[in-house]
Amino acid sequence: MSASLGLGLLLAFLARGTALQCEVCTGLGQNCTGELETCPPNHDFCATTMFATEREEIKVHGLVKNCVPFAVCQTGSADINLGKKGRSRTSVFCCQGDACNTASSAELPLVDTKLNGLRCPACYASFSESCGDDTVDCVGSESHCLDLAGYVYTGNAFCTQASL
Repeated sequence: MSASLGLGLLLAFLARGTALQCEVCTGLGQNCTGELETCPPNHDFCATTMFATEREEIKVHGLVKNCVPFAVCQTGSADINLGKKGRSRTSVFCCQGDACNTASSAELPLVDTKLNGLRCPACYASFSESCGDDTVDCVGSESHCLDLAGYVYTGNAFCTQASL
């Protein structure tokens, strides 16, 4: 009986020791630093998610480092063309191995600015803005028009509705 208990404790210790550890942080700019955290079950990859949003004169660039499941790694990149209003881009870079996401070598891919012939109706309005007739000329691998509406929640109240 005590041999079984000892073997069980040893296996539990070994299993705990093999859990993946990733750096976890959120920051603006090109890098952030955080503590190494043990990943939850089914989060077998470390990730660095880079994002850049440009809306008129406002530009925000940043990243998130964390543990993720494989399904997140499969998402790759998202690029939303807001026409004259700006652009929103996100890319996920995954790695496997303890602390593999501590390096700051990840960068968003360059935007392919070559027109591809697709045009989409465009509108991006927030707060009390209204939309006029506008069109976005798609570039690079942009292949779908998107109709999206939503709310931004900032703690105590819904403050805007955005249409894209």
